[in-house]
Amino acid sequence: MNFPLAELELHLDEDYLLKGEQLLEEGKVGGFMEIERHLWLMQVEDQAVPYEVELRISPSKVQQTSCDCPAARKSGECAHIAAGLLALRRRITEAQEKSAKTAAKTRKPRGNLSTGHILESIRPEDLADFVRQYAKTNRSFAIALKTRFAPSVPAIDNKGKFLELLDNAINASRKADRSLTKRGIRGILNVTAEMQSHMEQALARQHFSDAADMAQSIIEKITPLLRKAGEAQQELRATVAWAFRILSELPGRNAPPALLDSLWSYAAEESQKLLYRSNQIDRYFFNFLKALCDSEIKTGHLRRLIAAQLGRYLSEGRDATSLVLLQLQLLEETGQGMEALHLVQEYLSAPEVLLFAVRHAASKGDWNRTAMLAETGLKLRMPPAVAGELEDILLQNALRKNDREKIAALAKSRMMQTLDVGYFRTYKAALAENWEREQTDEILTRLRRLPFSHQKRRIIAAVLAQENRKADLLAYLQDAGSLDLLTEFGTMLLPELKTGVVQLYRSLLDQYLRGHVGPKPSQRVREIVVQLHRAGASAVADALVEMIRAEYPERHTLREELHEF
Repeated sequence: MNFPLAELELHLDEDYLLKGEQLLEEGKVGGFMEIERHLWLMQVEDQAVPYEVELRISPSKVQQTSCDCPAARKSGECAHIAAGLLALRRRITEAQEKSAKTAAKTRKPRGNLSTGHILESIRPEDLADFVRQYAKTNRSFAIALKTRFAPSVPAIDNKGKFLELLDNAINASRKADRSLTKRGIRGILNVTAEMQSHMEQALARQHFSDAADMAQSIIEKITPLLRKAGEAQQELRATVAWAFRILSELPGRNAPPALLDSLWSYAAEESQKLLYRSNQIDRYFFNFLKALCDSEIKTGHLRRLIAAQLGRYLSEGRDATSLVLLQLQLLEETGQGMEALHLVQEYLSAPEVLLFAVRHAASKGDWNRTAMLAETGLKLRMPPAVAGELEDILLQNALRKNDREKIAALAKSRMMQTLDVGYFRTYKAALAENWEREQTDEILTRLRRLPFSHQKRRIIAAVLAQENRKADLLAYLQDAGSLDLLTEFGTMLLPELKTGVVQLYRSLLDQYLRGHVGPKPSQRVREIVVQLHRAGASAVADALVEMIRAEYPERHTLREELHEF
């Protein structure tokens, strides 16, 4: 990797570049630190997860990059690296511009042509004329202009102007074959984001009709794009869902009854269209209609609409689960228990419907029905997540009845599926005085046969710790070579197995520090040392600190973290 930072758009994957630009604009890049000359460290937050990015730039070329996210570990590239490079380039550019401005102050000024000075100096009509002419030649500027000021423009057909605005953005994003470009989709999302801001303002000012018009426009114009949007479909779908959220807030904000009645008629009609059914948007309409139900007449009307849609789903071979669940909620809320029961029986093979029925029976304290439904679901071979919840419900019922045989069988099954040591403790407690060492060995044998995973490694160590088999645990930690496991279970082996534990700490810490640099690894080492002190193993901790200082004298972040020891 060796390319100019100024030309990174030519060398980065377009998808990563677009995502990186989005992360940068959302302010997700921060924590800049030049830990060595030309070696930069920063954090990039993505979906609430902070990733550490390292960039080596010397002097203006990208020489080396790394990120601790799964994508970068697999291919060496990711959106977080792209975001970091874009942010660093911006940082360097701003520093150069600031330096140039400082140098310019020492020279005799030739005049002031700043944007602010120009705007103060020209006549408004000249500015308007320029904007008008520039908008004719620059389509992106024209769309941005319309998006920013459309809500302020009076119109006979208020909704029409928002539909036109979205049409302009969509047309600008199309290729000759009518497909959508990636940058075009980003432009559409920028327009809808601006509209979302306007909708929030409209709600705050109680301009409910404006908010409803914008939301309906997004629903009607974005839904047809979903199947053509490729990887961006999820973002566009989220935009549609957000528009429905705005509509669903109107009843609680005391919007005028006439507007709510109009929206009821609108949603009732649109929910039946094939466009929304094919794109799985009709369920949003039905949930919105449920929010609008303020009378038995409307509730009855909604139930008939859903029943008609269920018929279409069956004839078209679609998954009707979401509609069945909504219908069940309506039936339960209106006291139609027998109808709800018949509907459950009709769709019992649908996992979500079965779970609804089981949870509802449990909430009513009907444990016999709860157990019957859960056992029926297990016989129907539900997906693993659903089967797991059903087994948990049956386990709770067995615990309530103190049925030790069932408790043991279910806890053992859940332990092997989830690798959660809590189920091991439940299993052992159920057998009580019948528990023997051979049963632990049998469980460990079964666990070792499972495919590798961090959860598998942890539960094996946890079972050995639970059974106080310290020598076996040390041997397992040595074989696993995991600093995480050693940190969690190592202190319990002191002082009986001190020599082996200390050697393992030395080996794994040295291996870890050779492969990791920067503040985070240094902080982790400090946490390990603190943990040992708290566990009463101060001598072990001090010996490790001395070893680290001797082996890594040049690592200033390590010195700073360990200075108090």
